[in-house]
Amino acid sequence: MPRLYVSPSELNSMPVGIALANQIGQLGPGVLDQLLFRASAQVDNACRKRIGAPQTTTVGTGGIAAGGMLLPVASTLGYDNLAEQAVIVDTGGLQETIPLAPGGVTVSSFTAPYPGTLALAAPAAFAHNPGATVVGCYREVDEAGKSSSSDVYAEAFTQEAQIALAHIPMLAKGSDFTRLVFLKSYPISTIYEIEHAYSFDNEYIQIDQTSVAIDPMAGFYKFRIGTIVIPQGLMRTTYTAGFASVPDDLKEATTYYLADQMAAFFNAAGLVESGMGKRRQVFLTKDGKTYNQVRAEGICARYRRRT
Repeated sequence: MPRLYVSPSELNSMPVGIALANQIGQLGPGVLDQLLFRASAQVDNACRKRIGAPQTTTVGTGGIAAGGMLLPVASTLGYDNLAEQAVIVDTGGLQETIPLAPGGVTVSSFTAPYPGTLALAAPAAFAHNPGATVVGCYREVDEAGKSSSSDVYAEAFTQEAQIALAHIPMLAKGSDFTRLVFLKSYPISTIYEIEHAYSFDNEYIQIDQTSVAIDPMAGFYKFRIGTIVIPQGLMRTTYTAGFASVPDDLKEATTYYLADQMAAFFNAAGLVESGMGKRRQVFLTKDGKTYNQVRAEGICARYRRRT
């Protein structure tokens, strides 16, 4: 948190918001915002990826000194407490990319634009003044894998490459090289940097992106013929992905998860079944999920990666 796929003002004109208007009216300042943050996180969990694109904000009050580990920001929207996030701070000669510490988002006010601080996983190399640009992004590290055996181009090397391979018995076939890298979040917007580290050390070497073909909607990039990326090493990708504008059906799913949280107003004991004479009510489906959970997951299933 806080990822916000439906704002409190948007909720007012949506069916769930209208149906629960009385209960919502009883909430104190900032409480609805926090419930919507949790509902948005549930959407990400059901879709098995981050749906919303990272946000661009600015350095907040006080700025950050060189060596600082807490970055104040004007808005924490678009950042969560999970791993593999980073920020690109400032521009020009002061620009630097700094990874965020997992669980490091602190919101100082649950009123829009939700200012707060981001805990950094490494100290800032430069001082950054209030108002400097802060661009959110992802920095994923994964083990480099082999190419698919169905990739007919994996063994298509020039004569010079074949001669070189003859001197490297352990890499006798082009299919031993990494060809595809799937990223966890998509659609891909921008890839800032691709780096590779061998399995025997942690020194990352930047890969020329002109040798990479990107499939934004499928969420992967492919190395061109002749690029040598050895498996069992590490791939580190710094990129942005996700929807700049959350699709309407996922906004609807967010409201269903909100309704599930709001159920405590009229079912605080968590009652799942009741009987009144000949009338019997069951509040769970056969698999133990509520009706709102089933409706939300049905929508989110459309956005999961299928391989």
